[in-house]
Amino acid sequence: MRYNINNNMGEFVFFQLPKSIQFNEEYKGLSVEARYLYMLMYDRNKISISNNWIDSNGDIYIYFSIEAICDSLDVKNQKAIKLKKELIKFNLIEEVRQGLNKPNIIYVNVPKKYDAGTENTRKYENHTSGIPNFTLQDIHKTHSNNNKYNNNKIINSVSSIDGVSMEDFYNGMY
Repeated sequence: MRYNINNNMGEFVFFQLPKSIQFNEEYKGLSVEARYLYMLMYDRNKISISNNWIDSNGDIYIYFSIEAICDSLDVKNQKAIKLKKELIKFNLIEEVRQGLNKPNIIYVNVPKKYDAGTENTRKYENHTSGIPNFTLQDIHKTHSNNNKYNNNKIINSVSSIDGVSMEDFYNGMY
């Protein structure tokens, strides 16, 4: 049972990454590391709500120093700064300097909406690309075995497929 994680789902705590960060065209150029950093910031944003870190405008903010980013992502200073700038460039976070050796305030923005209905996904028709469209009744005709071995032992020994008799299956009566 080491592959069945359903038994242990209550024991785990998960991070969340909004689907729009992954699938929205607006974020195509966003690096995987920046996506991961956004996921960590998104998680901290939920903690800020419970800590009541809300400014006078009603906006939720977080603190996430460069040192904390370095520790969380196991990267150097320059990489952490680069990833933070990447998130700012994609308008996923805003940073407000406080000065006087105080940590910067970070606002985690809501990503642009992801519309799954406009997603460029394969439709069923595309799965049969290059194969002529057949109705179910035509299949037995196109894949028939018209040779002297039609009455082979394998076909005759099978009495039904998914509850459909072989005779009905071959006659298109299913």
